[in-house]
Amino acid sequence: MKPIVLLACCGVGVLVLVGVVVAVVFLAQASAKAERARREGLRQWAVANGWTFAPAPATDWTPRLPGRNRRGVSLALFGRFGARPTAVGEYSYTETTGSGDNTSTTTHRYVVVTLMLDQEFPAVSVQRRGVVSQLGRQLFGDRGAATGHGQFDALFQVVAEDPGSALRLVGPALIHAHLSGTVPVWSLRGRELLMWEQGRIDVARVPGMAAPLARVADLLGR
Repeated sequence: MKPIVLLACCGVGVLVLVGVVVAVVFLAQASAKAERARREGLRQWAVANGWTFAPAPATDWTPRLPGRNRRGVSLALFGRFGARPTAVGEYSYTETTGSGDNTSTTTHRYVVVTLMLDQEFPAVSVQRRGVVSQLGRQLFGDRGAATGHGQFDALFQVVAEDPGSALRLVGPALIHAHLSGTVPVWSLRGRELLMWEQGRIDVARVPGMAAPLARVADLLGR
């Protein structure tokens, strides 16, 4: 290849690389600007509705969330749903798959909702069974807190340090609500009832996001 042609090719390559870098920087700046605007919108909504906006709040939610990222709660809105203190926050964790030079990362984002109850309860959660859990139940039977309701126990699992106390909280009315899909999976620790779903906070939904969790609270022990 003649020197002049080689130089021309190198020049084109450099221009392409510079263009890519400029595009990446531009997109990063645009994304950061959009995120700042989104957060400001959440703050303004909180002020207008008597809630509090908190960036990177200190919470004890993460042991009960996917990924258990201790620094994963990026922001939260604190207010009330009815008479109950309520929080709606954003949480994320990053998952890396593959090995060596063939790795990829995926960031999982969730909205977390909590309600504070009037009294403390033993730690308990209701989780939806995955395929492995369903297979394990078929092979080894139920371990721990089985309700005795066949359809519910096939689809959901009650996890608790004290199964007896847990089963007193998960009664027929709450079981029926789970089977009819009117309540989410949840966890309870002390006075704090918690649920999570994939996504990010939409202020138009905030006032009603705690409603399914409030129904769980109303049905505990029933």
